[in-house]
Amino acid sequence: NGLRAWQSPEWGGWAGRMRELSDREKQMGYSAPFASRSSGDPVLPDFVPAVQNGIAARMTWSTTADFSAANHEPKVSGPLSITAKPGATVKIKAKVSDPDGNALTCSWAQWKVYRSFQGDVTVSAPSAAETTVTIPSDAKAGDVIHMILTVEDNGTPKLASYLRTVITVE
Repeated sequence: NGLRAWQSPEWGGWAGRMRELSDREKQMGYSAPFASRSSGDPVLPDFVPAVQNGIAARMTWSTTADFSAANHEPKVSGPLSITAKPGATVKIKAKVSDPDGNALTCSWAQWKVYRSFQGDVTVSAPSAAETTVTIPSDAKAGDVIHMILTVEDNGTPKLASYLRTVITVE
């Protein structure tokens, strides 16, 4: 779906993500816990509607041979990784389309995942496929910033795809 959660369990995706242990959990000998929006993780959006709509679409796909009789996920592509210096403004140029011709909405968000830069970035056009992100001047070399583009269609059921662009500060 474009979230690339398979690359690192800390990054997160539809199922949740690994999170940092609290001092109490470390003292009790816990291993790295798993977090989801339902467990109170403030980073992850509520993916339940997107997951359920994806299942509903697949059910429709399994009952018709006519491609146009079912809704399909939007297509999204763009840079997976970018490097930037503190204080720089970088352009993220994504391409979005829908195989069914549905209208699309775009939304950029910063995900402050475990071991990523925890400061806020400035996004110039948060509801456009192409945007610029200003790297804070207090970002340090080696910091990573996760930017997620969510692309939703207006089909039935409403489907979503994602692009995760990881910005590494140099």
